[in-house]
Amino acid sequence: MRSFSAPQGFCKMSSLLLPLLPYLLYLIAVVYFLSFSPYSLYDFPLDDAWIHRVYSRSFALGQGFAYNPGQQEAGSTSPLWAIVTAPAHWLEPFGTRSVVVAVKEIGILLGILLIRELVLLTCMLTRSWKSALVAGSLFALEPRFLFSTLSGMETILLLVLWLSATRAYVQRRWVLSALLMSLMPVTRPEALLLLPLWWGGMLLLPSSERPQLKALLSGVILALPMGLWSLFCRLTNGHWLPNTFYLKARGFQIGPDDLRIAWEVLSQHGYAILPLFWVGLIVYILWTFQHRRFSVQVGFLYLLFAPVLYGIGVLGSRTMTTYGYYWTRWFDPVSLLLTVAFSIGYGLFVHWGMALVKAYRCKRQRKRSTVLLGGLGWVALLALLAGAPIFVHSFSERRLHFATDARAIHLINVRTGQWINQHTPETARVGVNDAGAIRYFGRRWTLDLIGLNNADIAFGRKTARQLIEEDSIDWLAIFPSWFQGSSIWQGFVPRQVFQIPLAEYTICPCPGQTRMVIFERRAGAKEAMGSNR
Repeated sequence: MRSFSAPQGFCKMSSLLLPLLPYLLYLIAVVYFLSFSPYSLYDFPLDDAWIHRVYSRSFALGQGFAYNPGQQEAGSTSPLWAIVTAPAHWLEPFGTRSVVVAVKEIGILLGILLIRELVLLTCMLTRSWKSALVAGSLFALEPRFLFSTLSGMETILLLVLWLSATRAYVQRRWVLSALLMSLMPVTRPEALLLLPLWWGGMLLLPSSERPQLKALLSGVILALPMGLWSLFCRLTNGHWLPNTFYLKARGFQIGPDDLRIAWEVLSQHGYAILPLFWVGLIVYILWTFQHRRFSVQVGFLYLLFAPVLYGIGVLGSRTMTTYGYYWTRWFDPVSLLLTVAFSIGYGLFVHWGMALVKAYRCKRQRKRSTVLLGGLGWVALLALLAGAPIFVHSFSERRLHFATDARAIHLINVRTGQWINQHTPETARVGVNDAGAIRYFGRRWTLDLIGLNNADIAFGRKTARQLIEEDSIDWLAIFPSWFQGSSIWQGFVPRQVFQIPLAEYTICPCPGQTRMVIFERRAGAKEAMGSNR
């Protein structure tokens, strides 16, 4: 018999092929997702993904976290993602498409690892290979998971660390779990809220079983990665977190509207649009209350309580909307971890249903609980089949949006960067408001006029207009609508426009982002401005 769950050996399977089912479904879904359009394969659905590429390329070239050559900048909210994907940029001699495909392949591999962690963790919690197979197979088809995996963003890395840390904790591998959890805040800063849960989990153990020396060592490990990154930020921008955190965060508050938006985001896509999702989630919660095993309690702590805590941190510090992936991605870790819990709950349904079938086949006396739970399992299966058309529609919508969002970024941002690379001298200095693809493809010294990648602007030490003059900016590539009533382009003349209809800009209903204009400084304009000061 082949062991399916590794250390505990609770889950045994005679088949060599069945354990591969979740991974096969996942790879089929990935290929289907990417096959919609060339934009799905060769582009990213957010300009933020290209900002990651800027820092990742810099790291791959041995330049650290430099936005411009020789200019270290705390502009990345996910330094670990930049490091993990840096090897993709060694393929740049083969073209940018090779880099994009390599980044997506890294995401796909992380997706495989995430499914593996889910399957093994489910086996350890439920002691049922049937539940593990079902949980892994369901999650493999979640469109929100597929979108995140292929988006070029850091969510998939955070989830792998989260589930891996949970499984290590269940196995009482204290140092490994602390190491994995310590990497989460340098993947997403909101994960700082989760670090105290490492010690909170110790309260689930009898005092005699709590590791004293390893707990002390783990405490040092937990603080180290984020401590080093915070020190880098402090030395670079004068603050303890990246520029982007301060510019995109707000004063902590949670009101009724925030809770409503959170509910809408949670139930917007995938399994969560089905009533069965919430039933499966409730079943998992009730099941954890009935089992006092350490592993089950840890599962509740990390798969239910921790996502809620993380969600509170995001909801209270960010302005959330349901407009598009740019905003909902911040909440995706919560949505996807609740989907993990639902998948385990549904796996329990299937386990109970199969137990009832086995009882009938063996013609043995059937307990009332076996009949009741088994009946619920078969009802859950019918409910999933009934909801399949709705789920398929959601899957298709996510697949379509992935392609159209990537197309919009290509036509507006990527083409702008390519034009700058082809039509400006190598010494050109460019001011931008979308700081990813234009910097990546343009390969020119770039000033981020919003401040996400410029600490002076981010923290109000200087204005964008001041730096345009001080840094001798001779080109601008901006959304003019963002600077109405501003003198930002005074002394510049338009040279090129990239524009698409609003209906084709599916990233969000943002009319101001459908028209990018490239301006060149008018000859003599800088000298004239200097003489007027």
